[in-house]
Amino acid sequence: MIRINQLKIPYEKSKDEQGILISKIAKKLNIPKTEITSLSIVRKSIDGREKPDIYFVYSVDVTLENESKLKQKVFGKDVSKVTKTAYSYKPLKTIEDAGKTVVVGMGPAGLFCGYFLSINGYKPIIIERGKKVEDRLADVEKFWETGILNTESNVQFGEGGAGTFSDGKLNTMLKDKLAKIRDDMTDEELEALFDESMQTAIESGLEYTYMHSDVESVVGQLDQHLHFIGVPLRVDTRLRSWNGLDLYVGLGGKVEKCVAASLGRVECEEIRLQWSAGAFAGLQYELGPRVHLYFQPDFSYSFTKTDLVTYRTENPLVFSLNAGLRFDL
Repeated sequence: MIRINQLKIPYEKSKDEQGILISKIAKKLNIPKTEITSLSIVRKSIDGREKPDIYFVYSVDVTLENESKLKQKVFGKDVSKVTKTAYSYKPLKTIEDAGKTVVVGMGPAGLFCGYFLSINGYKPIIIERGKKVEDRLADVEKFWETGILNTESNVQFGEGGAGTFSDGKLNTMLKDKLAKIRDDMTDEELEALFDESMQTAIESGLEYTYMHSDVESVVGQLDQHLHFIGVPLRVDTRLRSWNGLDLYVGLGGKVEKCVAASLGRVECEEIRLQWSAGAFAGLQYELGPRVHLYFQPDFSYSFTKTDLVTYRTENPLVFSLNAGLRFDL
């Protein structure tokens, strides 16, 4: 007999579960559907974690015409060979034959075990650390409202087990190395860890750019002076921090307007806006609250061809080194 776990069917298609399960099993085992001789549902649960999509999740046992022909590669975490085991108890002649039977824990497993023993003539005693469900509910609500924990009656201990207030899956975090680090840290250390972690910010403001060049003309060489005011919009992410020194990377764009221009003694006008995009990396050092000194190399590409000839019109891809003060709002 073959057991197959984690077969999922959307809720809206579950009316034809038998046919869909056979198709899924045949695909999982890489066999024709006709080779499946019987199918029994061992477990059926609801998965509502991806709302609004609701699924039924099945574990099924199937028998095949010839299980020996199954390829070994189909077996794994969700496919295995099983042998049916029937639970049976020695028939009791008298109640004294039962002796003392104790079940530890009044969760779903403990309650079912006690029930099954009872219908077979035993008189089990079920031991539970926590309180009965009515009192336990009051203790849990008090914890949620005030944070005061009753160590003997809570979401984990009491009649009904952990599944009374959840799906019963307890996350032990035994393999979570970061959780172990957090458990050993003080509140101040945790706050410092957060402050030094990767953070993303949006940056904007005003930038002034001055460009000077020598332009050849019919009357000789003339000085060209250009003054730009720009508005950048960038997104940057801080990668590492060391004692007030931050390493960051980012990308963004900028629009600039030429506010003053002259060619020799002649005043000029440039009506077009200059658009550009680029990427950058940089270092900044905290001088004081919300004030940083920064050094930032970047690449930018200018898209707009202006009427005035500049270094950027001749070389739209530009590498630059920037430095200055940055004020955080």
